[in-house]
Amino acid sequence: GQTDDHLALAQFPLSAAVLFREGLLRHQLKGTLRAEAGVSGSSDHLSVHSAKLRLRGLGAVFPHAKILEGDLDLSAADDFSRVSLTVSQGALTAFSNSFSDIRVAASVAGQDLKVSDIALRWGGSNLRLKGRILDLSAPKEVSVSGSLDRLEWEKAQQMLEGIAAKVSTTTASAAAGESAPKSPWVETFKYRIQRGFPDTIGRIHIGEVTHKNFHFQKADLLWDLRGVTPTLQKVSGDVRIGFGPGRVNDIQAVQSSN
Repeated sequence: GQTDDHLALAQFPLSAAVLFREGLLRHQLKGTLRAEAGVSGSSDHLSVHSAKLRLRGLGAVFPHAKILEGDLDLSAADDFSRVSLTVSQGALTAFSNSFSDIRVAASVAGQDLKVSDIALRWGGSNLRLKGRILDLSAPKEVSVSGSLDRLEWEKAQQMLEGIAAKVSTTTASAAAGESAPKSPWVETFKYRIQRGFPDTIGRIHIGEVTHKNFHFQKADLLWDLRGVTPTLQKVSGDVRIGFGPGRVNDIQAVQSSN
């Protein structure tokens, strides 16, 4: 027979999810969940014509990240062919860095993802981003644009090195209990590029860049990269970096550290 029902789940404590799946215990889930869905069809095929999920005070622990006090709303329609996500507030620690005042607005229509806004605070800096990915199942093009009001060079370098250390392939010597040889973070990411890497285009504007040995205003990074292959054997396009007025305090120290 046919059915046309409305299902609802009210104020479910996420900490109780371990009663249904014991493996969730390691994530230390916190917060509450409310959900509702409208379904119709037969026992052979049910169609979800609308669904809403609301998370409040979300907390969770992952291997390299921890979510703190996140408020999230997710809605879907037409069997999840259209999905929208809103994060109204939240905080995150990841790779020894803290991010706060997180806000997100994103949507998926068909196979395309549109990020209308990502805003967050990273230390003393404010970041805003937006972007688009065409065909999530096999991405062909990624576009990104955004702004960062202030970049602390040493802090950014430390974060990239921390991420590189986590994603680096464990060497045989490390497996034997020895220290793995340290590679530059750029080289680490170079060897993680997968086949079918999408074409990317973007622009990031930075209001101010600070370093113990130099300082300058208004940096712009623009790129248009196509045909990227593993280990960067082939790549075409352009990368441009522009700098505004600034000052270098110790040229020799800058050359030695970079």
